[in-house]
Amino acid sequence: TRLWRTCSITCLTVALYAFLQAAGLDPLFAKFLRSWPDAFEQLMIRPASSLGSGAGLGLFLSVAVLLAFGAADRDTGRWRTVSLVAGVCGTAAAVLSGTRSAIAGLVVGGVVVVLVRRRRRLPGFKHVVAWCGLVVVGLGLLATGPLNQRIAQLKQDPYGATRLLLWRDTLGMIRASWMLGYGPETFGGQFPRYQSQELEDAYPSAYHESPHNFVLEALTSSGVLGLLVLGGAGAIVLVAWRRARRFGGDEVDFAFAGLCSAFVAHQFFVFQIAPAAYAGFALGLLVGYTAPHEDEDRRIPWGVVAVSRVIGLGLLVLAVRLVGSDWEMERARTALAKRDAGRAIQHYLEAREWATKSVTGDLWFARNLAAQAARSPREAQHLPVALEAALRATVTAEDPQNAWKTVAFIRAASGDISGAVAAYQRCLNIAPRWREPQEMISRLRQLQSH
Repeated sequence: TRLWRTCSITCLTVALYAFLQAAGLDPLFAKFLRSWPDAFEQLMIRPASSLGSGAGLGLFLSVAVLLAFGAADRDTGRWRTVSLVAGVCGTAAAVLSGTRSAIAGLVVGGVVVVLVRRRRRLPGFKHVVAWCGLVVVGLGLLATGPLNQRIAQLKQDPYGATRLLLWRDTLGMIRASWMLGYGPETFGGQFPRYQSQELEDAYPSAYHESPHNFVLEALTSSGVLGLLVLGGAGAIVLVAWRRARRFGGDEVDFAFAGLCSAFVAHQFFVFQIAPAAYAGFALGLLVGYTAPHEDEDRRIPWGVVAVSRVIGLGLLVLAVRLVGSDWEMERARTALAKRDAGRAIQHYLEAREWATKSVTGDLWFARNLAAQAARSPREAQHLPVALEAALRATVTAEDPQNAWKTVAFIRAASGDISGAVAAYQRCLNIAPRWREPQEMISRLRQLQSH
């Protein structure tokens, strides 16, 4: 019961925070942290709550909303009302996020609930549907600024920007290494070799960090073996749900519907940490109902406990180091915003001390420091530090082609034309159809000839 109620409280808290952001009130995060240029170079600001982006919010709610309704189905009295309010507010927040796949996932989840429970009671379900409909209509009539922006963008881009071309080219990438894939978190560096000229012409210089489909992500990262693991997880979901219906209450249908909703929503995105964790939580609820009651008092072997503690301690140390590194990188960002490059470099070096292998912001720091140093002759002394960070990023970044582009920019700003041409050539070795490096090489060679 406490776990189900926790789902409701979490959903309600996230939704209320999204409402504040839509109203222009955000006590924690600045607008630039949840805004970006869309495919038509218009600045989009979508409510993200505490999930980092509008898409992250929608994907999280695609699971959380149905778990909240499941908690309402299980509870009575005051807690049932709280859970119903959480589900309705979560639905409204998903609409405000402008994430089409999350909205489609919630619709599919609702249909699943109706189908699997067509012979069982649906307490208050018609009222829930009516409330959600009123909320959606009200949002459409009031149409806040962010929602208006998103609706206008969707009218211009009904097909999801790069997705159709991206999926087609990703299939060609999969055919080249279908058995084992290319490894996790390598898509951004591997895909440009298989990118079509049509995609480059339609969206020049666009960076594709993922295939925007979690099934394709499994195939590109782990090949057919990864797809088999994904299919096995689906089989576990079905078996756990069918068994949970025998041992548990009617609320298990909402947990199953939440997983179906997540599956639909992630046909247009890859798994992010929070939505993936909540999907795992929903699966855990299903599996928990199937645990035999006689095993409740069985003690866990001391060896398992000891190993778990060692692993937990290691993960805690890693988390502390990552938080320390991110904190120093944030201080470096603040120093750069104040045009204090010297202090920014100090914080960057301290962030590298905290990090276990590399700073995730190597490329970002190199790019911003170089841009600041190139604008002011007094700051030109910092170009070597920017170059060192950019060279590190060619090894540590997920998109080495962009790291080599930054190396080329820094070398050109330092007067090393030959080095800049060589760096742009490295870009083309990774992304042979990238037009910008080709144009820059032509311009630099013209300068050399003069």
